[in-house]
Formats: sequence, structure tokens, C-alpha cells
Amino acid sequence: MASYDRLKADLKAAKDAAELKAKEAAEKAADALAMFCLGTFAAFVVGAVSGSLGGASGARVATRYQVRNPGIPVS
Repeated sequence: MASYDRLKADLKAAKDAAELKAKEAAEKAADALAMFCLGTFAAFVVGAVSGSLGGASGARVATRYQVRNPGIPVS
């Protein structure tokens, strides 16, 4: 009976250790995913700002060109 109790205790200890290890791995993965998402969001914001500035600059140049050359269509 003592060996059965010892085996049961060993299995419980192994199970607890595996659960702890899995929780730590999940925590690490969640932190890495959060950092990746923040970086992706920052890249989207930078892309949106640069696209807006580029579009505004292009529109300004096209308008200036159209005012200086009214007979030539801008395509």
C-alpha cells in the first residue's frame, strides 16, 4: 500500500510540475504575441501617416501643376 501511495504522490507532483511549466510557457507566448501586436499596430500607424502625408503632398503638387498649366490635363 505504501508504494501505491508513493506512486500516487509522485504522479501528482509530476502533474503539478507539468502544469506549472505549461503556464510559464503560455505566459511567455502571450507576452511575445502582445509585443508583436504592438509592433504591428505601430507599423500600421506609421504607414497611415506616411500615406496621408504623401497623398497630401501629391495633391498639392498636382494642383500647383494644374494652376500653372491649365490646358494640360492631369492624369
